[in-house]
Amino acid sequence: MSRMKELDIERQNIAEYFVPKKIIYCDPATIVYWRDGSKTVVRVSNGDDFQKDQGFAMAVVKKIYPVKADFNRVVAKGKIQKRGRQEVSWYHKLFAKLGLKCIRMV
Repeated sequence: MSRMKELDIERQNIAEYFVPKKIIYCDPATIVYWRDGSKTVVRVSNGDDFQKDQGFAMAVVKKIYPVKADFNRVVAKGKIQKRGRQEVSWYHKLFAKLGLKCIRMV
């Protein structure tokens, strides 16, 4: 069961739930303090480069799926669409289910 179901957060409060209170970038780790008082720490894997945006993104993922096996199950269920169609990533689908708009940052 995902953390979202466990917390039973109302749809309009979901975006607010993921607003960080403080973010600390300390290569090779990203530490996020959330408004609800919780803390999430993610570290760079061996051989990967430290990047702030990826650190924060993985902290959000870890907050949604604190158990890595749950996250891996979601990823394993994903399907790659055939060419000719635009691929839709798992996070676009998640945002759509939550009623949020996913903004592409370039």
